[in-house]
Amino acid sequence: MFSNKLARTPRSKIFQSILINFTNDNFELANDINLQQYGKDSDTVISNATVQEVCAANPNLKYLNLNKCVELTDAGLWAIARYCQELRDIKLRGCNKITYVGIRSLVIKCDNIRNIDLSECSNLNDDALRVIAGNLRYLQTCNISGCKSITDFGLGDIARGCHELSDLNVSHCKKIGEFGDRALVELGKYCKKIVTLDLFGCRHVSDCGLRAIARGCMDIETFRVSGCKELSGRAVQYFVTRCHHLTNVAFVDCARISDEDLSAIAKRCVELRTLDLSKCTSITHVGIKYLLKGGNSLIESLVFS
Repeated sequence: MFSNKLARTPRSKIFQSILINFTNDNFELANDINLQQYGKDSDTVISNATVQEVCAANPNLKYLNLNKCVELTDAGLWAIARYCQELRDIKLRGCNKITYVGIRSLVIKCDNIRNIDLSECSNLNDDALRVIAGNLRYLQTCNISGCKSITDFGLGDIARGCHELSDLNVSHCKKIGEFGDRALVELGKYCKKIVTLDLFGCRHVSDCGLRAIARGCMDIETFRVSGCKELSGRAVQYFVTRCHHLTNVAFVDCARISDEDLSAIAKRCVELRTLDLSKCTSITHVGIKYLLKGGNSLIESLVFS
């Protein structure tokens, strides 16, 4: 439904400039193109027509950065889907005009995508995650931070459909866990390869969800959560007992974490490099001493206030 309008767009001066900036010595268009940076450097608005021209000129495109290209719409995603079916990595952060319709056309055709950034795309909802889960079986990195309409239903679809996932960012998706930890339970069940999980700002995370991640994602290295009033110290102890490769951890504004829990962290997290415990009001200098006495010389950053 978008093709006629875009197909009639002639090659523009902008596209000629892009050719100059993204071709190699053999006059071949690069397989990785950063239109965000190009737009910033040249003070150019990246339009749907520009995206189509780039994609039509290089159907072997593997990487495309359209972060903050705010004029991009579903028509632009349709053009990517039409021409660049070998795409592996796409960044769409802050593209607020794209919707489920465009995401659907993209992932159906470009099913080799391994990494997708949809952070701060305010019009995306669970329907978009459902079509991603149904088509991107080999997805490894998914960033949907700040997509405020996302719920456990959409995240659960991702868990059931994307078993290769290693890096998941759902920070500031405030509806996650709103009606229980269903999505985290499914992540723990299906996504065994997760190394990085960012739940910062998802204040509904509770013991059930953290325990599920601990049981299923034992290779996790980076874990961030904040504002979880119901998260208990016992669940934290269970988490650090099972996840031995933790290097970067944040339990921010989690009031039920205590000095005793820091003792468990000191004993179990021998690879820990950064630990953020800011606004954890039940922690005192005694807990900090536990960490220091634990002999973990790898810790480079400890935040406690």
